[in-house]
Amino acid sequence: MICQGIREFSYARSPVVDLKGGLSGHSEDIIELMDAFGLTKIIVETVGVGQTELEVGNLVDSVVVLLVPESGDGVQMMKAGLMEIADILTVNKADRPGADRLLGDLEMSLNLGLKNNQTNVNGDVWKVPIVKTIAIFGDGIQELFGSLEKHHDFLQQSNQLEIIRRERMTRRVRQEVASQACKSIWKNPEVISLIESGLSRIDSGEATVHSVSKAIVAIFGDRTKL
Repeated sequence: MICQGIREFSYARSPVVDLKGGLSGHSEDIIELMDAFGLTKIIVETVGVGQTELEVGNLVDSVVVLLVPESGDGVQMMKAGLMEIADILTVNKADRPGADRLLGDLEMSLNLGLKNNQTNVNGDVWKVPIVKTIAIFGDGIQELFGSLEKHHDFLQQSNQLEIIRRERMTRRVRQEVASQACKSIWKNPEVISLIESGLSRIDSGEATVHSVSKAIVAIFGDRTKL
C-alpha cells in the first residue's frame, strides 16, 4: 500500500487481497477513513467488469464505466449489467481501431433505452454522457472530470446526493450488525449446545436443518421481546 500526502493526494494499491464484487473486502472502510481525513474526491477502481463485479455502484456517488476498443462489442457490456450502473461512459484509447464502432454501439444502446435514465426528486433527468479519452496523451481527461462535476451537481441540487449517502450508510450499518450478530450467535453456549443436540436429532430423523435453525433463531427472537 502506498500513501502520499494524505491531505492533498493519496494513492492506495491493492491494500488487501480478498475481493467482493470486484473490490477489496475492506474498500468501504478505506473510503470512510479517507473521507474522515478530509479527502473530498476519492476514486475507486475495480479489478474489472463482469456479471458479479458491480458492487462499486453501492459504494460511490458516481460510476464511470471505462471501456476500450479491445473490450469487444458494446452489447456484451450491456449483458454484464454495466449499462445499469453507469452514470458516465468513457471510451479510452479512442484513437485505436474499433473505437468508433464501440461509440456507436453505446450511443445506440442509450437511444434504445437500455440504460434507465436517472431522475432526481425535482424530475430532472440525467442523460448519460459518452466521453472519449486518450489517457496517454491526456486527451479528454478534463471533459471526463467535467462530466463528474456535472453529475455531482445534478445530485446535490435536489438533495439526491444526501439520500444516496444515507442509504449507503443504512446498508453499511445493517451489514455490520449482521456480521457482529453472526459472530455473537456462533459463540453463544446455548446455540452451540442446540446445534450439537440438533445434529443428533437430524441424524435420527427427528428434526430437519430448517427446524433446528428456527429453534436457534427463536432463542434470540424471545430475547428481543423483553
